[in-house]
Amino acid sequence: MGRNQPRIIQTIGERCNRERQLILHKIRGSFHFADDKILSAQSVYNLDMAQAFMRSLLVLIFMASSAVTFAQTSLPGAQPAAAKWKSAVGTHGAVAVLTTTSNEDGVSGAVTEEITAKGDYREDTKREFDQSEVVLSPTVQARKDWQGYVRKLEGLELKRFLTSAYIDRALIFGPDADAELGSVTAGDKPGTYVLTATPKGGSEVQWLIDAKTGLPLRSTNPGQDSTVAETFSDWKDFGGVKTAASAAVRETNKPDYTWKRDSVKFERSAEAKTFAAPTAGPSDTTISPNAPPVPFRMEADHIIFDISINGHTMPVLLDTGDDIASMNSEYAQQLGLKPYGGTKTTGGGNTTDYLFATGATFTLPGAEVRNQHVAMLDETGLEKALGIKLAGLMGFDFISRFVIEIDYQKHLMYLHDPKTWKYTGDGTIVPIIFDEGIPFTHATISAGDKKNLPAYFVIDFGAQETMTLTSPFARKNDLYNAAALNKVNRTSGLEKEFFAQQNVRGKIDELDLDGLKIQNIPVNMSVNKTGAYASEEFSGTIGQGIYKRYHVFLDYQRARLILEPTPAASEPFKGRSTYGLGILASGTDWHTYTVSSVRPSSPAEQDGFAKGDVITQLDGKNSADFSLGELRTALAQEGTSHQVTVQRQGAEKKFDIKVRVVSLDQ
Repeated sequence: MGRNQPRIIQTIGERCNRERQLILHKIRGSFHFADDKILSAQSVYNLDMAQAFMRSLLVLIFMASSAVTFAQTSLPGAQPAAAKWKSAVGTHGAVAVLTTTSNEDGVSGAVTEEITAKGDYREDTKREFDQSEVVLSPTVQARKDWQGYVRKLEGLELKRFLTSAYIDRALIFGPDADAELGSVTAGDKPGTYVLTATPKGGSEVQWLIDAKTGLPLRSTNPGQDSTVAETFSDWKDFGGVKTAASAAVRETNKPDYTWKRDSVKFERSAEAKTFAAPTAGPSDTTISPNAPPVPFRMEADHIIFDISINGHTMPVLLDTGDDIASMNSEYAQQLGLKPYGGTKTTGGGNTTDYLFATGATFTLPGAEVRNQHVAMLDETGLEKALGIKLAGLMGFDFISRFVIEIDYQKHLMYLHDPKTWKYTGDGTIVPIIFDEGIPFTHATISAGDKKNLPAYFVIDFGAQETMTLTSPFARKNDLYNAAALNKVNRTSGLEKEFFAQQNVRGKIDELDLDGLKIQNIPVNMSVNKTGAYASEEFSGTIGQGIYKRYHVFLDYQRARLILEPTPAASEPFKGRSTYGLGILASGTDWHTYTVSSVRPSSPAEQDGFAKGDVITQLDGKNSADFSLGELRTALAQEGTSHQVTVQRQGAEKKFDIKVRVVSLDQ
C-alpha cells in the first residue's frame, strides 16, 4: 500500500465503527419478543449469530486500530531510522575487508571486498574458471572482466555498480551521509518499516528495516531491466561490527543465488594502491599489420563470415548487440568446449538459459583472439530463420580487440590494430556509451508533429531492420499514431525464440545521429510486453538497414562509431513488401524449406500456397542447390516468373507464379 497505508488503515477503522453502530441499531429493531420475557427460538438463534458476528467485528476493529497506532506512532523519521541503524552496526575502522563465498551463476566463488565509509570500493571475484575485478573511487570507475580486459564504467552500468557497492557498504557502516534519505513507510511484515535511500550516482534502494533492532532485513533496487532483492539473515558480530552473515538474492529473469560472509576485518587506513585502476591481463590478441581483409556475406541483412574456432572453420554473425562471444551449444562438443555454471539472458522478446565455457580461440588470417570465455546457448532458432549453419555470435569480447572496418559495397571486413591505427577521414563520429559491453548512443528522432525527441539507442549490428523502437518509448511519445500504425507483424514459428518480436510498421521523418541526419526511414515499433524491446531503459535499436548505406568503422577502444557515406546513403529507403510467404529452414543441412505462414489476401495465398508446404524445387533446381536467402530473394522480385514445387501431405504440387508483392508499410 506504500505511502497511503496509514490513511487506508484508518479509513477501515472508521468504517468498522460505523458498521458496528448500524448493525446494533438493526439488531435492536429487528428482534421481537413472543412476550415480555421469552424470545422465540429463531430470535435467539439470530441474536447468537449477531453476537458472534459482533465479536469478530470487534477483533477486526482492534486489529485495524492497532495497525493505525503502529502506522501513525511507530514509524520513525528517516534521520532517526538511519541513526538507529548506524548505532546498531557498531564501531569500525577506516577500511573494511570482507571475504564472502557466493554461488552466483551456479559457480562457487570467493569474493574479497575492500570498502571505505566514504565510498571507495574494490571487489575481486575468483571462481573456479574465471575472475573479475571492479574499482570505484572518485578517480577510478573501471572493471576488469573475465577475459582480463579492462574498460571504463559509465552510464547505467556505472549507476548499477554504485548502487550495489552502496548496499555492501551500508551493511558494514550503516547508511552513509552521501546517500539521500527518502520516505519511511510501513513495511510488508509486522514490526517493520521501509526506508528509501539513494546513493550518490546510484539508484534508489528500498530497505526493509526491523523496527526492534534497526537493522535491514532486505534491500530492493533496480537491476538491468530487472529488480534485485537481497534478503539478509544470520546477523553476527564480526570484531565489534554486527552485520548479516548470509543473504539470498533474487533478480528478475535470473537464477536465485546465495552468499555467505566468511570474515570482516578492519584496517586503520587505505593505501593508495588499494583503489588504483585494475591492471589488464596479458594480451590475448595477435594482429598482423598485413592481415588480409575478411570476406563476408549478407544473410537477411546480417554480416556472416567464416572463422576458425579451436581449429574448426564455421560461420559466425557479427553482433554488437551481444556483450560477449556466444557460441551455439549445438556445436559445443565439436568445438571442444566444456560448459560450466549457468544463468539467463534476455533477447528481443524472451528470456533463455545459457551456460559458460572457456578455452575458445578464434583465428582469422593474420589475426587471433586466444583462450576466451564464452556463453553457450541454443541458437538453432537463428539457424532456422537464416537457413545457415551458425557457430555463434561475435560480440564485445571479439570486436573490442580490433578496429573493425566494414566495406558493404565490396563485402569485405578489415581488422586493424587499435594501438597503431588512426582515422584520417571526414566521416561522422558517433560517440559510444557501453553498458555491459553493448554500445549505446544518444540521438533525436522526429515523426509528424513529434519533433527532436531525445532517444537512447543500441548500436546493433545484429539487428536486421533500419530501426526498432521499444514499446515504452513508442507509447510514451504517442508514436503509434504519429508514425502510421498498422497491424502487428510477427514471424510464425519463431514466437518462443529469445529474439522473437512483435512489431507494427511505421515511418519516422528524421534520425539525427550526432549531426548526421537520415530522413524518411521506415521503422518497426515494438508492441512487445516482454524482452528487451519492452525495456524502459533505452529507446530502441539502430540496425543494418542504416549501417549498410555507409562505410563503417567500429572503434571500441576510443568509444566511437564512424560512418562515411557511400552512394547508397543518398538513395531513398525502399518500401518494404512481401509476396506473402513466411519460410523457415530445417534439416541437418538447413535446406528443407517449410512455409510457416501465408499472409491473408496476399499474392501467395491467391496462388494457392498453404502453411506447411515444403518447397522442394525452384525453377527446376532441388532445394539442396539453393539457399533460403536465394529463395526469399527470388520470391521478392516483382514481375519475375518462377516454377515452385512443393510437397503437401505426401503429394507433389507445382505452381507457376508471377511474383506480385504487397506493401508491409501500408
